Amino acid sequence: MDSVRSDRIPVALKILIAGGFGAGKTTMVGSVSEIRPLQTEEVLTAAEGHDDTSGVEGEWWPFERAMAGAPRDLLALAGELYLPFLTANERAWSKGLERLEMRVWELDYTLAPFKYQVKCLATLRERFGALDADSQARLEPILRETGCWPHLVRQPSPDV
Repeated sequence: MDSVRSDRIPVALKILIAGGFGAGKTTMVGSVSEIRPLQTEEVLTAAEGHDDTSGVEGEWWPFERAMAGAPRDLLALAGELYLPFLTANERAWSKGLERLEMRVWELDYTLAPFKYQVKCLATLRERFGALDADSQARLEPILRETGCWPHLVRQPSPDV
């Protein structure tokens, strides 16, 4: 008697692979799948230069309207969570600490600092710093309001 049944229906299965930065998620997917995993850097590189609005006709929304709603909410989230984390990570990395400890949303977080996040913060600061003075001045009020400003404008600190 044959133990393999021919009336079996193929089943689609989704598997969630989760883990921290550098945990090997992409390596694991690449080793068990015929589909080449997408690298985050590829997406960013592919998207670079595609935001060309030349030839677009019509009126643009005023700056205040364009920065309202979802863009403002995203900046607020960045100012409340992401940028403070990047800044704390940079501080811990520069001091050579093995553990980064911070409290966000009444939750304690402890993790190892990552060099990649130091690079992320440096890139954000560099790109913001590369904006002309008028653009920076125009963005300053909303960046201050959302808590982003002190993380993007490097201020000398004796403990960094």
